[in-house]
Amino acid sequence: RARPLHRGALARRRGGGDAALPSVCAVLQISSEGPLLDTYLYGLPTDGLVPTLIDPFEVLDGALTNGAYDWPGVRNATAAYQDSPLIEELLSGDGERFRFVGLILALGYLNTADDKLRSALQSAALARLIGADGAICTTFSSGNSHTDTMLTVRALERVGVATCAILAETNG
Repeated sequence: RARPLHRGALARRRGGGDAALPSVCAVLQISSEGPLLDTYLYGLPTDGLVPTLIDPFEVLDGALTNGAYDWPGVRNATAAYQDSPLIEELLSGDGERFRFVGLILALGYLNTADDKLRSALQSAALARLIGADGAICTTFSSGNSHTDTMLTVRALERVGVATCAILAETNG
């Protein structure tokens, strides 16, 4: 579907923007837990994904889809990505209230403490690389994914990126 170009349009598609504005990124947690529990990126399961920058317009246009069929109402539905109030707000404020410098995809529900910490540290390094002053971290669902989120918040804060987390008991 056609989308209106937002005012800042990612600082006119990375051409700059007002350097006096704070730079903000988002870390969008997704999950890939196996057959019937996957999130798909361009039609492929996201298992093994390391924290990755993605164009937020691609997410809104359907690059991410959910194939999790285990807990209805707990997992993020495809529509939650395509109509993301968070992404829409970041795009609409870009160039006016802040500079939206990037959207980072990161896996949640990782199986080991080492995997969780590695992903958190990689997300923080990527946020620093793109020059983020602040970050918003989401969580995919409930339970185990909250550990991944909070480790990411801690890693971001430790590298000087002011961070807030969006946690929920249910999806959305």
